[in-house]
Amino acid sequence: MSGSGDDLLRHLLTISRDFEPRLLRELRARGHDGLRPAYARFLYLVWDEPRTLREIAAELGQSRQAVSQTARRIEQAGYAERRPNPADGRSKLVVITPQGRAVEDERARESFVKCEAHYEAMVGSAAMRSFVDGLVVLRRHLDVPAHPSTLPSSIGVLPLVALRARDELVRLLAQRGHTDLSPAQHEVLALVGRDGARPVELARAQGVSRQAVSSTLAELEHLGYVERSEEPGGRAVNYVPTERGHLLLDDDRWAVDTIEAGFAKALGARRMAALRSVARDLVLAIQGRAAPDLEALAARLRRELGPTAAARLGTLLLREAASHA
Repeated sequence: MSGSGDDLLRHLLTISRDFEPRLLRELRARGHDGLRPAYARFLYLVWDEPRTLREIAAELGQSRQAVSQTARRIEQAGYAERRPNPADGRSKLVVITPQGRAVEDERARESFVKCEAHYEAMVGSAAMRSFVDGLVVLRRHLDVPAHPSTLPSSIGVLPLVALRARDELVRLLAQRGHTDLSPAQHEVLALVGRDGARPVELARAQGVSRQAVSSTLAELEHLGYVERSEEPGGRAVNYVPTERGHLLLDDDRWAVDTIEAGFAKALGARRMAALRSVARDLVLAIQGRAAPDLEALAARLRRELGPTAAARLGTLLLREAASHA
């Protein structure tokens, strides 16, 4: 799986996917049991002042129907409510409730601290401070809401930064005519890369089930972005990009480079390099990728080189390792 290489943007999305359910578990253990990841940006948009569903939909880049459904679930959970709009009787305002504001109480702050400590154990305290400092800069660069107050100085800002960057990626790709893919489909296709990948590799890279990845791959196949390529012996199925998929990958590379150029300008070269390095280390630690990636590489080399040449390569690598022992 060639995937997206060392893209900071996708590293942030991967870490965010690991962080969000971890944070929700901590929040629920402390009494905030009605929260869902999808509620975060919605609540932050109405934190300072009530907004109409139309305004929220425009900000989130979603349909009014989708935003209305989310608003209804948030209202049922008690974190916000809809009230008549005094300026327009045909619309309603979404207002955050006291229960919604409690997501920045002491219990919530404890949840953020515990989650941050989890990732700090993976990379060290200095690296974690560098990571959070970089996120704070990107929050300002991407104009991510600064509330609740628990977020700006902690890893809690990560999901908002990652999602805002992903929104920008989708916007740039739409400029190139790619309007028929969801953000989740974009992510999977980028991980498929130019060389193709197996569902099990993609599931491992995303930290999701193989069934979830297979469903997205089926959608991409239906849209004409990937096709199946059975491996010799029919033991596994490899998904490879079609000509249309390669065109999207070209534009995706341009879009990611454009976004990360903005990151680098905001962060500066030294801080950008540090953030990229820590993000990469966190992704490797989260996915436990060292051994699985080597196994996938070995399988690919056996397929491409043949068993005899692959065995010779293994012998040479062992000799090289022994010479440096």
